[in-house]
Amino acid sequence: MNGIWELCFPHCMWPVKFEVCGVANVNFPNVCTEEPHNPQSALCDKHSAAAHATGIPTALLEFIHDYCGVPRRENGE
Repeated sequence: MNGIWELCFPHCMWPVKFEVCGVANVNFPNVCTEEPHNPQSALCDKHSAAAHATGIPTALLEFIHDYCGVPRRENGE
């Protein structure tokens, strides 16, 4: 279920605590479920503002590679 949800729904990548009735749900990622600001953004409007205030990059590739530390491929993506 988790993988299917992530592939079918573009979501903000800002980490949030996800719980249902006080019990953490392991089938859903701990990220905001709002849609990103635009297709090139990693974050929704609300979390983009919070990221800008703290110097966190909001562009998708910069957020993934520079902030999250995922290595870039040889072709630069």
